[in-house]
Amino acid sequence: MSELVELVPNPDGEVVWHAVVTLGEIGPDAAPAVSVLLAALTDGSRRLDVENRERMVEALGKIGAPAEAAIPLLLRIIQDPQAVPAQKSPQEEIWEPRLQITAITSAGQIDNGSPEVLPMLRLLVASGPNGFRLSAVKALA
Repeated sequence: MSELVELVPNPDGEVVWHAVVTLGEIGPDAAPAVSVLLAALTDGSRRLDVENRERMVEALGKIGAPAEAAIPLLLRIIQDPQAVPAQKSPQEEIWEPRLQITAITSAGQIDNGSPEVLPMLRLLVASGPNGFRLSAVKALA
């Protein structure tokens, strides 16, 4: 697995995509990748493409409880998708809500009952946009 983790900072977006998706498929056993994924997401000098940004957020959720350190970032993404900079895309208005929905799902997979996550999920169920509501309901289940 260390070989996969070493590929996350690769400049080739396709290589990164395959590594990140595979880490997500590994699940909780990919816990050593959490710090590298968080570093890649928060490194302001590196602009991820919009899809790799979403795949990283998704992988953190699939890793589950061992990715608890990602909760603060996921909550920031839910509130503001620009919390994680990405390369400009003509379809950014499509990708930003998708990123937020993926962050909702991932936060629920990591810990839907934590004092940080539970209030956000409840708020989204009560008053969030439709796609966000559905994801929050699923995350609470």
